[in-house]
Amino acid sequence: KEFQNGWELSSGLRVTNGTNDFNAMFTGNDTTSAERFLNARYQNDVVNPAFGQALAGDCEAAKLAGFFDTSTCEMGGFAGVSRQDFIDNFGIAQSVGAFALDDGSRIGDEELLNFLLPFITQSEAESASFDIQATRSFEFFGEHDLTIGAYASDYSVDQNFQSSLLVSTVEENSRLAELRGLDADGNIVGPSLTLNGAILPGFFGYTSNITAQGQAFYALDHWELMDNRLKLDLGVRWQEQESSVIRFDRNIIAGSNLTPASVEPGSDGDTTADDEVFLPSNRRASNNEFDDFGWSIGANYSVADNFAVYGLVSDSFRLPSLEDLNEFRVDDSRDEEQVERIMQYEAGVRYYADTWDTQIAVFYNEFDPRQESVTFRDFTDPSCQTVGTDVVVVDINTCPEVREFFQRGVENVGIEVEASWRPSFVEGLELTGNFVVQDPEITNANFRTVREIRENDVLVGFEFETVGEDGRRPRRLSNEMVFISGVWDTKPLTGVPFKPYARYSYFGDRFSESRDTDVTLFPEYFHVDGGFIYDFNEDLAFQFHVSNITNELSFTEGDPLFADLKGPNGATNRGVARPLFGRT
Repeated sequence: KEFQNGWELSSGLRVTNGTNDFNAMFTGNDTTSAERFLNARYQNDVVNPAFGQALAGDCEAAKLAGFFDTSTCEMGGFAGVSRQDFIDNFGIAQSVGAFALDDGSRIGDEELLNFLLPFITQSEAESASFDIQATRSFEFFGEHDLTIGAYASDYSVDQNFQSSLLVSTVEENSRLAELRGLDADGNIVGPSLTLNGAILPGFFGYTSNITAQGQAFYALDHWELMDNRLKLDLGVRWQEQESSVIRFDRNIIAGSNLTPASVEPGSDGDTTADDEVFLPSNRRASNNEFDDFGWSIGANYSVADNFAVYGLVSDSFRLPSLEDLNEFRVDDSRDEEQVERIMQYEAGVRYYADTWDTQIAVFYNEFDPRQESVTFRDFTDPSCQTVGTDVVVVDINTCPEVREFFQRGVENVGIEVEASWRPSFVEGLELTGNFVVQDPEITNANFRTVREIRENDVLVGFEFETVGEDGRRPRRLSNEMVFISGVWDTKPLTGVPFKPYARYSYFGDRFSESRDTDVTLFPEYFHVDGGFIYDFNEDLAFQFHVSNITNELSFTEGDPLFADLKGPNGATNRGVARPLFGRT
């Protein structure tokens, strides 16, 4: 709506309602020979829990009753027995074997096995946002374009997330595997360790409901003076967010043993996979309110018609995200900074000529340390410990979760060069380039986590490990990036509407994660794309494109699947990564 006094009023309303499912398969950290993988399963998934059940006198527990002689259990026959004596004197199952789920064939010792983790997420979200702003142009020591506005939003999302732990071969056509206990002669004894290839049909996850309401007020003035040679942008913004989260984490709780009443626990018709199903439990809730104020000033001065210098200073902020809220990383009752403050400085020069132009900028960004949290299971809690003679057996999945807070910030300084060239001797050709050199670095961020202790693949305990991120480079960021592209419109020169093009991209080495104690380094890589476009007319064109022409091999991103989880040898870090697609 335009008013006669020069003001113009505009507004917008958006309402969205939708559902989204995320279904993906991730690989585990434990790819190794079947012989080694199955020995780890025998020691850690059969002996360890059964030994704990024996010390606790839980004589009818499926793993104890199915794989070990319990005839003396009722009389306290396991008191004072060491772990090795327990295996030697009471063990019926002496190993674990793997059998292909599809045809029941035995998987050989030299074949490869690993875990798979399907992530299944269902989300339903609703959002509404309204923005209204008034603008006016006027003269006052130059020309002004003033904008004043207000914004409001309402958002909610329901999420249901769960994962399972499957056992699979590692080959071109992978197969799920069933795990069975074997006696000394190789005969199957006791229950299956898996259910249709799942050693844990319900592994972890949550259900949650998140609602957030926000409102903001802002103003922006674009000011041109000195015969429009100097341009200034000045902006301010205040924003508030109120949120509510209700979440139920999937845990092992009373009643999560789903063995049917018709099945005898520990029999060969039983499966131990349904004894530890992670179900939603332990209601967690939070209600928070956050707000902050930001501003920015930018200036561009034309020294000459084709040469300008510019600068920018911005003091902005980032309110907690949906993931921050859902993971309870923030809590407005705490004294630490909940809102991420961001200072940005940039200055540069721009030059334009008939056949080429360039821009050089230096920048510095500072993300102030703000509160984050780490969650782990407290293996020192007596509630998940079974104490025997000179031994303590920990069932880590039943240990209480502990959340500890810490601070993390990021600083980055760098230089960026952009340039383009349109050579006069080749009409229609344009080459462009972008070069970035930077040095991002984490500040503070020191916390502790829990690490497994393994000896010869046997899980013998847990320990706290301190992770110090201070001074490390944030994950997945390169210090150097180069992009060079060219396109040639041959029509002005030849009359043919044909445009060949090519693009070269380079990324320096990156780290998979900054918080792991033994991070994975992804090597530098480049890839070249190219093709052509042929315009038949204004409404119809044909494009041929080739990605990664030289068929380079590398990784684009990745993670350790769990922070500080070591591989089967207990020493090296294992992770997952997304590959750079080959020539396409």
